Amino acid sequence: MTDALEPEDRIYRRLLPTHYVPDGNQERMRPSSAAFERRPHEAHASCYIDSLLVDNGLQPADVLDGQERLGLVRVGVDCLRDHDRDAAPDPDTDPDKPHKCDPAHGKLIEPTGVSKGELRRGWGRVAQDSRVEILKPPG
Repeated sequence: MTDALEPEDRIYRRLLPTHYVPDGNQERMRPSSAAFERRPHEAHASCYIDSLLVDNGLQPADVLDGQERLGLVRVGVDCLRDHDRDAAPDPDTDPDKPHKCDPAHGKLIEPTGVSKGELRRGWGRVAQDSRVEILKPPG
């Protein structure tokens, strides 16, 4: 397996209730830019990769196992790349917090050498893209 994902692959990201906002322009609810941003102590924000879920006999709903109050959002790798972002496999191997989807764990990749404001604006463009799908609202 290479780290390069196919453009048609998709990623899943858990969605906190505070990261689910109304979009008046599109007359729908959508994730906020913060839904995709990494936390200050993290090198990358995490995600789960669809092709790796399938390879491991898992379903997208398995991503929420033990986290049922959260929502689930799906984004195509092509959409990420259209906004100068990407994703790559990053299997989670934390023995203190195992999850059945660990083999499908990935990381979101941001451009380097840009300001924090530009990073946030870029994630905002991803969040507003009509190709982003809310599979399950939080709650």
